[in-house]
Amino acid sequence: MTSTIELRAFMDLAATFRERGWGNPKEVAVQGEMTGNELLALLDIPENMPLRGGFAVTCAGTILFVLAYQAVGLLFIGFLGNFRLSVSLAAVYAAPAFAFTGITFPILGMPLFAKFWSALLPLTWYLEFLVRSGFHGAPLAMAMPDVAAMVGFIVFCPAVAAPMLSYRLRTPATWGEL
Repeated sequence: MTSTIELRAFMDLAATFRERGWGNPKEVAVQGEMTGNELLALLDIPENMPLRGGFAVTCAGTILFVLAYQAVGLLFIGFLGNFRLSVSLAAVYAAPAFAFTGITFPILGMPLFAKFWSALLPLTWYLEFLVRSGFHGAPLAMAMPDVAAMVGFIVFCPAVAAPMLSYRLRTPATWGEL
């Protein structure tokens, strides 16, 4: 259960984002989700790739995808305590994503480390969800492992980041670092 201090820490973090011109985290989430859904709408044109699983289900998966990556970003900021270093770590983490998500090479044929790295990327789970539910029209029950993985990122990363962010926001010595 999240304590009042940790909730206050997240509110202070959002205020810090706004003060520094980085935007409100909620607005960033909505913008990312809207962009993803606009791209899905382009795919849903019958001449392109119709979404057999339904647009609403696919949009819900896109929301989970955006929130999962924001949760990972929150973990990086909490762990490093420095926005610049966190963005650099995010680039190292996500840059090889297409190589490890099964787009350029099937995950089944990858070495063990590549499979492990693939599992650490929310994009892997979103693409599996999109292919199963969106393009193949499989029942939602077939995509539940993918949904569970994205929800796992959404729950686990902030839970780990909350104490670190709370500490950083309560300790004046770390204020200049964020």
